[in-house]
Amino acid sequence: MSGVGRTAGQIAPSHVDSVAAFVKARAIGVPWRMAACNSFYNLVSGSYASSRWVIHYLFDCTQGCAVGANFRGGGNGSGYTPIADSKGPVLAVRPEYCGILFLPLAGQGTLYTKQLALNGLNVTA
Repeated sequence: MSGVGRTAGQIAPSHVDSVAAFVKARAIGVPWRMAACNSFYNLVSGSYASSRWVIHYLFDCTQGCAVGANFRGGGNGSGYTPIADSKGPVLAVRPEYCGILFLPLAGQGTLYTKQLALNGLNVTA
């Protein structure tokens, strides 16, 4: 999906319905894995807002009992890739990678969510 003309605030993930469906799938023994995901191309993908997007997205997947998530990657284009490479050698670690690294650092235990309403801002915690 193109991010042309969008801001980071406009692409904050809202996966409440998806999370509920995924929890139901797991309840009946159907494991699921999110494949080929990433943020908006060429606007947020290369910015530090994408690391925040990844963190939020992975917590949503975790809340929905995902067994994993695959991010698009590879190459050295201006869009999607957590790790830029040139046919093997790593050229750069991009912000999405930092977001991916955050999830295991968050620890284990019960995941609590909170919806906040702050003067019309779209905020979750």
